[in-house]
This record gives sequence, C-alpha cells and structure tokens, in this order.
Amino acid sequence: GDSYNCALNGAWIFGHFMYMLFDGEGAITEFAAFSGSGSDDMPSGSYSVLGDTLTGSLSIDETEVPISGIIISDTYAELSSDSLGTDESIPLNKVTDESACEGIWHGTFSDTTEVVNTIDVMLEIDGSGNIQNSTGFQYQVTGRVFAIDSLSILSGFLHIGTSSIDDPISGISDYHGEMRISGSKNNDSMSGIWEPDGMDAGSFSMTLIGQGYG
Repeated sequence: GDSYNCALNGAWIFGHFMYMLFDGEGAITEFAAFSGSGSDDMPSGSYSVLGDTLTGSLSIDETEVPISGIIISDTYAELSSDSLGTDESIPLNKVTDESACEGIWHGTFSDTTEVVNTIDVMLEIDGSGNIQNSTGFQYQVTGRVFAIDSLSILSGFLHIGTSSIDDPISGISDYHGEMRISGSKNNDSMSGIWEPDGMDAGSFSMTLIGQGYG
C-alpha cells in the first residue's frame, strides 16, 4: 500500500546491534556506528519511502553506503546492502518504547586483556534513552541506549569523555572515546558485549536498581 517517509520515525534497531534514528522526514539523524573521524558527531544518512520500498544511504567516514529494503509492517522492515558485505536481508525492528531502558542501572564492564579488568559502573538513563549521569568510567558518559524487551535486544552507543583525548587505552579502566554496546535486555537486567573502535571487545552486565530518572 501507499507509504511515505513518516512510516519510518523514531528509533529502530538494525540487526541485533545497531540503532538508527529516523526523523520521519527523510533524514537518518544518527546510527550507532563509529565515526572514525575523531569527532563526537554520530554518522548520519538519508532515506526515502515509496510504497513499501525503502531506499537510502548511510554516511560512514565520508563514504556513502547505499541501503534498500522493504517495510513489512508498522514495526518491522528488512534492509539489505551489498556495501555492508551481505546480500541477506537484515531485520529492522521499531523501538516501540524508547523509555524501555529508563532508570538507574548498576553493574560491571569487563575487558578481555590478558588480565581481565572489571569496573563497577552506574548509568542513569532518561525516558528518551539518553544517558544523563554515570559513575565508574574516568570520564563523563553521554549517549543513548534503546531496547526491545519483547525481542530481548538492546543497542546503545556511548561517548566517554571526548574523542580528542590522545592518551592510549590500556583497558576498560581508562577507557575513553566511542563505545558501542549490544546484547539482550529482559525487564530489569541487560547484558552483552561492548565494542571499542579498534580494540578487542569486552562484556557488560547491569541490573536495574532504581525506577525512573530524575
């Protein structure tokens, strides 16, 4: 049936690891990928919907990556991109509740260096998925975390300090820069992996200890 750009609006999760924010008017305002440019600007893109067909492009490291897909329902679409190295369709699921991760979360982030380092982390997330406060990392944390409880999937992207900090990272305890997190969420617990830009990934596990932010 007829469709148009507002068919894609708000946060959606691509595959099981990367959220994408659509503005309902043809812009992908950000998606959870590393910018690689040393800036804190999130990669963005554009899209167009005609009927049930989606076309668009993602701007990654000043490279345009074309995407295409089919919108199957109000909450589900399938994307494919030869440029992303897959000719298989990848699910795109709508985040129907952007406040799914709201609250105060406490747990651990561990790295996979020769000696496993673990830090105690607290994140406060508001009703729009934005990280408002944190403890445990050496630098202030901003970013977003979204989840779809019914599918038990979670996708987030953190900015820890600023990307202009030139000190090398030896592990999780002095981590700074960009970090992508993905995994599963069930009501009051979330766990999965965190990915740095260019290092081995680690794991995280957090429990909801306080309802509601603010």
